[in-house]
Amino acid sequence: MKTLNDSHENNDSFSAAKQVTAGTIAGGLLVNLYDSGGNIVGVKDYFKINLTEAKNLRVTVNNAGLPSSDTVLTSLFNRDNTHVTSSDGNRNYARLTRDIRLDYEPHYHGFTFEEDGRGYWKILVTEYVNFDKPTPDGSGDPPACFSGSGYSLQVEFLP
Repeated sequence: MKTLNDSHENNDSFSAAKQVTAGTIAGGLLVNLYDSGGNIVGVKDYFKINLTEAKNLRVTVNNAGLPSSDTVLTSLFNRDNTHVTSSDGNRNYARLTRDIRLDYEPHYHGFTFEEDGRGYWKILVTEYVNFDKPTPDGSGDPPACFSGSGYSLQVEFLP
């Protein structure tokens, strides 16, 4: 097998999420792999971003290179790992935009960002496919297991 060009692996869970910062571009591969223990790896990529104040957040995935029947799915989770929102795109692209400032307006929700929002928010990039029994694209332990086209992940704060 060839080398997996995904410096963020193994980031297939909340606890293994790799930190990113706004304005930087990270990346990875969305492939279904089985490691030497028979575990599925590579089909989900978790990233985290530390929010110290509420922001208007945009996450963009480009060049995923998935099969034509698959779709890129991006999801956002708050600091408690509670799902906030998701957005799907097509086989190569997805964009998620969430104005987190609106989630923490005290006159609407009764709490502030300072009370409930600071901390590491998670971003999940994955294929929108059947996770129970995905078709393997390869096997082996990261990083020496599979090569494929990698996607780029860009995290931005909007005005």
